[in-house]
Amino acid sequence: NCVMIADGNHGHNKAGAKVMFSGVMNRVFIIKVHADFKDWKSDFAITNNIHPGVMSFLENTMYQGFFHEAEQVEVPWGSPRAWTRFANLLAGLERMKKDLPIGDIHTIAEGHVSKEAASAFVNYYKIYSRFNIPEIIQNAKNYPIPDQPVDKYALAHALTSYYIGAHNRKSILDGFALMLYKYATQEEDLAIAMVHNL
Repeated sequence: NCVMIADGNHGHNKAGAKVMFSGVMNRVFIIKVHADFKDWKSDFAITNNIHPGVMSFLENTMYQGFFHEAEQVEVPWGSPRAWTRFANLLAGLERMKKDLPIGDIHTIAEGHVSKEAASAFVNYYKIYSRFNIPEIIQNAKNYPIPDQPVDKYALAHALTSYYIGAHNRKSILDGFALMLYKYATQEEDLAIAMVHNL
């Protein structure tokens, strides 16, 4: 009257995997699972306040391949666990020091994920972090949507993340709504993504 459920690495090509006896294999029901980014974001990352820069980076279809990189033995590789550790460390360091040197961020990222993923994240983070969101919201009437696609994307997610995390949303609602309206009239897909994240 019981069912045993176990999880782990399976197969010969995964680090830490063990070959299972044929008698055991003949008596089990194997279900291959894979962590989906959307599920990770909605069921875990948002509720656990994972760094919005990391979330928006991984949400971009250009970078989603980094969410699950090929498993390595001697070097870091991107996985939901690795990105979570990196995001938490980055958020903690940002609280301690407002202007982190980009070289330090690159070193920390490369200690958690692949070199390619770390470089791509740092290039994105340089754009994401350069926006002064409180000032943009305060001067929303005169602030234009950026021209470059990656800038538009980064600003949209930075605005939404700032609004979601704001303690007094009423005081910034008008400015945020105006920026959202500008996106809705100029970049419809990004406006939909902003509303979806809200």
